[in-house]
Formats: sequence, C-alpha cells, structure tokens
Amino acid sequence: MRECYGRCAYTHKIHEKMAERLADHQWYAKWFNIILSALIAGGAVTTVFRAQTGLLQYAEYATVVLSILSLIYNAYQKDLDPGALAQRHRETASDIWNVRESYLSLITDALNSGRAN
Repeated sequence: MRECYGRCAYTHKIHEKMAERLADHQWYAKWFNIILSALIAGGAVTTVFRAQTGLLQYAEYATVVLSILSLIYNAYQKDLDPGALAQRHRETASDIWNVRESYLSLITDALNSGRAN
C-alpha cells in the first residue's frame, strides 16, 4: 500500500509541475509574440514615413525578416495550446489527489487497526 501511495504522490506532483511549466511556456510565448508584433509594427511605420536615409533600407529588411519569423512562429504555435494542456494536467492532478488521499486514509486505518488488536 505504501508503494502505491508513493507512486500516486509522485504522479500527482509531476502533473502539478507540468501544469506550471506549460503555464510559464504560454506566458513567455504570448510576450514573445507581442514583442515581435511591436517590432514589426515599428518597422512598418518607419517604412511608411520614409526619410531618405541609408538606415531606412535596413529597417525595411529587418521588418521583412521579423514578419517571416512571426509567420513561422505563429504557424508553429497554431497547433499547440499550452494553456489547455496545463488545464488538463491540473485536472489530472486533482483526480490523483483524491486517490492519494484515499491511499493515505487506507494506510492510516490499517495502522490504527493493527494497534487496536
């Protein structure tokens, strides 16, 4: 029984940790996308309000490269939903918590019944 309780406790903790990791991943992914979009918008505004300087050409190229990077990143993120996956890990951890507590109660009852005899 103790071995089963230990396995259950370990599995519960792993699901909680995975939920935390996925939530962090989602947070960083959203901020990366926001920053990338801001850089693209800045490059587009710079291109629209052209001043005849040599640096403007680099801003245009940088905007194109950032736009392609954003397209690739968004295509990659399209099929991934770390928020939903994190929620499923939380739900699984919650379900396992109930089993874990049942094992703990069973172990406690077994120890108490052994002492009563």
